[in-house]
Amino acid sequence: MGELDPRTCAVVSAPIGLFREIQRHYVTFRDHVWRSGALGFTPVLEGQLASDWLDTRTGHKRIHYTLTGTDWLPRSQKAMLLAVSEPYADHYTVDGDIFDECTDVALTAFLAASERGDSACAEIWENWSAREGRETYAYLTLDDLITLFAVNSADSARENGTVLLPAEAGDVLVRQRHYYNRYLTRRLANPLEDAKQLVLFRNIPVSDPEALGAAMSSIQGSCSKRNLARVYSAINPGE
Repeated sequence: MGELDPRTCAVVSAPIGLFREIQRHYVTFRDHVWRSGALGFTPVLEGQLASDWLDTRTGHKRIHYTLTGTDWLPRSQKAMLLAVSEPYADHYTVDGDIFDECTDVALTAFLAASERGDSACAEIWENWSAREGRETYAYLTLDDLITLFAVNSADSARENGTVLLPAEAGDVLVRQRHYYNRYLTRRLANPLEDAKQLVLFRNIPVSDPEALGAAMSSIQGSCSKRNLARVYSAINPGE
């Protein structure tokens, strides 16, 4: 990296999945700094106002935000943000694209200050780094994730006679992240669709045929026939 000339453009080649993960981490870090209020404005990220969609399919939102005391946004950018915003009760609203552009400008200044040793910015960065360091990522499809949980739990808990599986169909969820997908589309030429996959695993007694049958039914729409057979074999090793 030390050989890169900052005065020229660099072209980085990598699998699309790597760029997708970089973008995902950028978005999560951006949300973390937003919540801190360090950029000078904080959007509403939960509740009804956080889902003020202009177009759900494309992920286009109206952003509700409040101003904070800290401000890394240049004066001209802040004036522009306020000029295109509208008052809404005790806060402001603005088009999501404009808000993203202002965020990028403010975040660049924030990161530069952190590199220079600004204690407040560095603390926010370090808090995010510590949080990310405690997370475990599983780059698996729902099919493989559910199968590995079931097979490994059945093998390790043989004496207890339980297996980790979703208990019902509602325990397996895929939530499309329209706003993030739109952001990725604007940043990458061929972004993969982004969604949050949520699985609630429960300890299902192998001796309870009704509960076990419901659990196996709940994963039929997520697992391949091959993996369903693996799960069945793990639960019934003698058959």
